Amino acid sequence: MKNKLTIIVLTSLSFGLLACEKQLIFDNTNFEEQTVLYAILNSEEPVHLIVDKTFPSIGKVYPDYTNFEPIVLLYENEKLVETLKNIGQNNFASKTLIPNPEFTYKVEVKNNNQSIITPEIKFVEKPIVKGIHDLIEVESPFGNSKAYSLEIEVKISDFTNPFYAMQIVGLNGNEVIPVNVFHPYKSNEIGDPCGQLVNYGIYWYDSSCATDSILRLNLGFEIRGYSQKLSKYVEIPKIKIKVQHISESYKSLISDFLPEGIERIFNNVSNSYSNIENGLGVAGSINQVSYEININK
Repeated sequence: MKNKLTIIVLTSLSFGLLACEKQLIFDNTNFEEQTVLYAILNSEEPVHLIVDKTFPSIGKVYPDYTNFEPIVLLYENEKLVETLKNIGQNNFASKTLIPNPEFTYKVEVKNNNQSIITPEIKFVEKPIVKGIHDLIEVESPFGNSKAYSLEIEVKISDFTNPFYAMQIVGLNGNEVIPVNVFHPYKSNEIGDPCGQLVNYGIYWYDSSCATDSILRLNLGFEIRGYSQKLSKYVEIPKIKIKVQHISESYKSLISDFLPEGIERIFNNVSNSYSNIENGLGVAGSINQVSYEININK
């Protein structure tokens, strides 16, 4: 029997920009309600997690959240450091705690008589950026605005954790604006073992495709995006580039989603990856370095 769960995925979880509802499917012979935890820690951002619950694939369309009041505990180096605050829509966050990549973390969720806990969350090595090439104007496959491509060279010294990612967002003053992104040299990269675009404008890369220990991260982007603040499309004066060395568990999570919101798990026989003890979900890490670049139109 398969159970469905509904997840609210937000930008603070580091792979989205807009609130968006998704359904994931897990093989599950346990008919009892289970807690679901998404604990992806980012080395540059305050801790922000999602806690949800399963519901059957038949019967109720949405789960009943009556008496769903989870307590979310964050441990750093085995020591309890904070009880995370519920900020709404099943999101739990710390106001100030940004994970230290030198430390290890665990998250425990207590709800009624159930307790789930993550495995020890460790950070992989920080990305070693050796060069950022100048922007090159290219043609966008979307055709909505002027577009540029960017190449970043990353030196690979840790081949045991092979996965990297890059994300580009627009900046207009203090507003973060999502922009269309694409691979500048590949028209259809789905199934490419060296990397591919997934939803929310993230492109992951496999360092086994590096040449002479240098992995080249290429990504194209449009310089026009929708401003929620101004309620209209605007040209982007600046971009923020996030270069990420990611855990295998986080790569498994983002790979469940193809561009345009098509869930990969509905096209494959395999089910969603989970590494949460006594529950469902994913715990993982992102070691990130960021750069801001002005767009000279």
